[in-house]
Amino acid sequence: MRGYEVVYILDPGLADDAVQEAVQRFQGTVEAQGATVEEVTQWGRRRLAYPIAHKTDGVYILMRVKAEPPVLTEINRVLGLDDQVLRHRVFCTER
Repeated sequence: MRGYEVVYILDPGLADDAVQEAVQRFQGTVEAQGATVEEVTQWGRRRLAYPIAHKTDGVYILMRVKAEPPVLTEINRVLGLDDQVLRHRVFCTER
């Protein structure tokens, strides 16, 4: 298994409960694919470098994951389809 960092930005209009629910939902999706979530860090609300969907702020989340490369396809699909996610990116941390 390889190490990955998944960073996603949630809609700033979400209540704290909805943010926690989204984080748990994405974590459950990753674990259902056979990957392990090592750490989830909430960076909190921060200003975006440029407006995305007329939003100037976002709630940043970092998730460190150990997974096989095919699992990333499902992670990208789920994050890309969710309307609460403004942007997401997956980085490989080891080879």
